[in-house]
Amino acid sequence: MNTNSNTYTVIYSIILVVVVAAVLAFAAMFLKPTQEDNVKMDTISQILTAAGITYAEDANILEIYKDNISKAILVNTDGDVLDDTLITSDIKKLQVYSNSELKAQKVAIEKKEADPTDTTKVSLPVYIFKNGISVVPCYGAGLWGPIWGYIGVNDDLTIVKAYFGHKGETPGLGAKITDEPENFADLFSGKKITEEIKVGKGVNPERKADINAVDAISGATITSNATGVMVNQWLKFYEPYFAKLNKCTCCEHDCESPEQKEEIVEQPKTEEN
Repeated sequence: MNTNSNTYTVIYSIILVVVVAAVLAFAAMFLKPTQEDNVKMDTISQILTAAGITYAEDANILEIYKDNISKAILVNTDGDVLDDTLITSDIKKLQVYSNSELKAQKVAIEKKEADPTDTTKVSLPVYIFKNGISVVPCYGAGLWGPIWGYIGVNDDLTIVKAYFGHKGETPGLGAKITDEPENFADLFSGKKITEEIKVGKGVNPERKADINAVDAISGATITSNATGVMVNQWLKFYEPYFAKLNKCTCCEHDCESPEQKEEIVEQPKTEEN
């Protein structure tokens, strides 16, 4: 074949493109499990932070999570438990929701709110730790891209710890929701989830009206406010679950499902001789 012909050039280009595409596809398939594991460990580390669990930098994240988690469940918007099998004995099969899954649940809930007849299934994760803290996620839109977070809540429905992440907020400004937790995320500690958490400038914690408020980051008011909207929206999603949980704490019998109540039958009394 004439190597200087147009036919040769076209055939050579096609073969080169096919080979490179095949190599890239193989590399993507080969590396996908590792990438998914890295995303899972990063997510778990954020959940552990919200649960107030500290660990060494070289620690095995999955082992720490398995040792500290009591159970992980999925609930719907009515507060009913749908699944409690997210924790398994196989450490590699531990399940946590990724940001894409949280986004999908957010979209599903908003569809149901817009159309009550919508039958889209909603499954919201709750991570319950042995130290008594329950961690719930949140996901929303910041100024330049997605933002997300994990909120650690104790038995009296008070926030113990919060973690926030972002994809494209401005470094030194909106990115401070992640980079400087002491100046923003930590301010959510002590806030009640049963009330709206207000985020804005000029907040004075000593003022009665600001008891459940958080001071926004200077120069990043939009990102701060968006984070507040996200937190309040997702806590609203979980409100029925925490309401039922609080009711269970006050009265154990109210926790019983209809099936469990049917099993409780009065035993006939035996006559004494």
